[in-house]
Amino acid sequence: MHDTYTVAFDTGLTHTFSKPEMGYMVLAYSLTVHKSQGCDYPYVIMPILEEHQFMLYKNLLYTGITRAKVNIELVGSVDLLKQSITVIRSTQRNTMLAKRLEYADEIFT
Repeated sequence: MHDTYTVAFDTGLTHTFSKPEMGYMVLAYSLTVHKSQGCDYPYVIMPILEEHQFMLYKNLLYTGITRAKVNIELVGSVDLLKQSITVIRSTQRNTMLAKRLEYADEIFT
């Protein structure tokens, strides 16, 4: 039986965990902020990276942060984080919901 376990990440880094620490390991999956809307998770790791710069804006950042109920780790650039806090992107949706409801009201009344 092993007393320690070493995990190798694709970045080349490794981390060694003790046997008791391994008891806290849980299988985890990666989700986008969009797919996680309406859900919450105990722990969230949210990357703030240049590769995602076009998606970094205040509304999305808020949604991602509020998914975490116990702890959140923001990983990446502090400068990008500060920049994303100032960018507000509000997308107007053209679902024609009001027209559809009017039409439904005409049909069912």
